[in-house]
Amino acid sequence: MGTIHLFRKPQRSFFGKLLQEFRLVAADRRSWKILLFGAINVLCTGFLLMWCSSTNSIALTAYTYLTIFDLFSLITCLISYWVMMRKPSPVYSFGFERLEVLAVFASTVLAQLGALFILKERTLFGAARDTHTGIIKKTLKGMFCSF
Repeated sequence: MGTIHLFRKPQRSFFGKLLQEFRLVAADRRSWKILLFGAINVLCTGFLLMWCSSTNSIALTAYTYLTIFDLFSLITCLISYWVMMRKPSPVYSFGFERLEVLAVFASTVLAQLGALFILKERTLFGAARDTHTGIIKKTLKGMFCSF
C-alpha cells in the first residue's frame, strides 16, 4: 500500500494549466507585440464580421476569412515562442516541435475550408444576392483595418 497524503495539492484544470503557460509566454517582452497585433486583429475581425452580415458581400467575407487566418498565424508565432522556452524531455525527445507543425497544418486546413465555404456560397446563392451601394465604403474600411 502507498502512503496516504491528507493535504495533497489540488490538481489544476486544463484551463488552469493553459493559463499558466500563457502567462509564461506573455512574460517575455518579444511576445508583447504579437499579443498587441492579435488583439487588434480580433477587434478588426469582429467589425468585419458585422459588416459581412449586413452587406452579404462574398468579397468582404473572403477578406474576413483572411484576417482570421492571420490570427491563426499570430497564434502559431506564440506557440513558436512557447516551444523555444520548453526543453526536450525523455517523454518528448523532439521537444514540442511537432506542436508547431500541427498548428501550421491546422491553420492551413481551416483556411482551405473557409475557401470552400465561400465557393459554395457563390455557386448556391451568388446570382440571387442583392448588391448594396454602401459596400465599397465598408470594404475600404475593412481594408483599412488590416493595415
